[in-house]
Amino acid sequence: MTSAARLLGRLLVLTSAVVIIFSVLITPFVKAADFSPNNIIDDSVFDNSTSMSADAIDSWLNNNFPNSCISPNSGFQAKLPTGYSPGGGFTYGGFVSAGNVIATAAQTYGINPQVLLVTLQKEQSLVAGGVSYCNNGDEHKYAAATGYGCPDGGTVYSWTGVSLYRRSGVEHTATGSTCVNTAAKAGFSQQVIRAAWLLKFGQQRSLGNTTWAVISGSWDNSDDPPTCYGGPMTQGQRKRCNSDSSTVFYDGYTTIDGTSTHIDTGATAALYWYTPHFHGNQNFFDLYTAWFGSTYGGTIGPISYRLYNTRTGDHHFTAKQNERMSDKQNGYKDDGLGFVTTPTQSAGMVPVYAHYNGRVVDHWLSVDGMNHFWALVYGGYRDDGVATYAYPTNPDGSPTPCSQGTPIYALWHGGNSDHFYTSSQLDRYWALIYGGYVDDRSAPYHDPNGMVAFCGP
Repeated sequence: MTSAARLLGRLLVLTSAVVIIFSVLITPFVKAADFSPNNIIDDSVFDNSTSMSADAIDSWLNNNFPNSCISPNSGFQAKLPTGYSPGGGFTYGGFVSAGNVIATAAQTYGINPQVLLVTLQKEQSLVAGGVSYCNNGDEHKYAAATGYGCPDGGTVYSWTGVSLYRRSGVEHTATGSTCVNTAAKAGFSQQVIRAAWLLKFGQQRSLGNTTWAVISGSWDNSDDPPTCYGGPMTQGQRKRCNSDSSTVFYDGYTTIDGTSTHIDTGATAALYWYTPHFHGNQNFFDLYTAWFGSTYGGTIGPISYRLYNTRTGDHHFTAKQNERMSDKQNGYKDDGLGFVTTPTQSAGMVPVYAHYNGRVVDHWLSVDGMNHFWALVYGGYRDDGVATYAYPTNPDGSPTPCSQGTPIYALWHGGNSDHFYTSSQLDRYWALIYGGYVDDRSAPYHDPNGMVAFCGP
């Protein structure tokens, strides 16, 4: 298979081939949370490839969906993915349970197997489908199990001699009418392994990681780095192609169903690349939260959200989605994007600590030093851990506030006891002229253009 043909197959992803009444898809294990189109799922949750073992997946299917199309109880088996090479494509071994296929795909490409289970349900209802749904001769459901290789447009194909799945010892090898555009992509295992690859590829490329490839043992995805990416990008300096001579700044926005949407995580970018519509991704989110809980982890993301509580007058800046969602359940509302953050400490960076004072209801960010010491020892603030990493400011009197990075200005509202941070001079101007704020002179760098707390990446 050539790289060009393989890329075409990657991009032809099902978005609307199947119309499903969504109410029958969910067994409401937990109440679904509010859908956030900017962040459908955190990268930390998306990357958790060990969340369920093969045995755990099979037990989960048997216990929660005893009539599932793909549970061991139903006699379902499919061929185990065993490797990939640029010249030979994917290879497969003997028949195993669905849990083994899903867990192998997840661990090979570093993706949460729960994401694959939800994708199987979102696309063809194979997880929750009952006996009558699974055994009525609709082999196309298994041929297009994850919707891979099914472009919008409704073209119909028919393939024979392909291993779709086996039930109770009988192998099914004819697709009937299917949306899958090549025989090599048709079948449960063929779909699951490609979905795992495509989702992970999209996530990594949207984050600018153009060198990502799985090369280990029988898995050789060395044809990935030369392949350019055309999907949504997260915010930051990025390359789309490994061959690009320099990075380009992307603001993180893409258009979904005619609406400009900020892509907050690589995992969110991957899901929109896979299914470029709100409805399908709302289904994904609702299914995931109903079955497995929150899609949001406590890791630092690429953007610090600005949240505001009108009752207390407090701003909270956080790059952690679990904190953001907790805030929104406690009177805060999204108030825009604060500044770019980073979860990793590059050379020269220092931790930026989060502090909270419940008595005056104030969130305060500072690097280690006098402010950090005063907040904890004398100010009545608690330590909420590392908020992000940033470059320290230059000493007062230096020609510029930052030797590296972008100035993050600090302001203070005495009436509301509120700290405010922004990398935008326009936001700073508005806060000073109309918002009742003053420059926070406790910030380590004092400049005619503002007081700088730290220097963002």
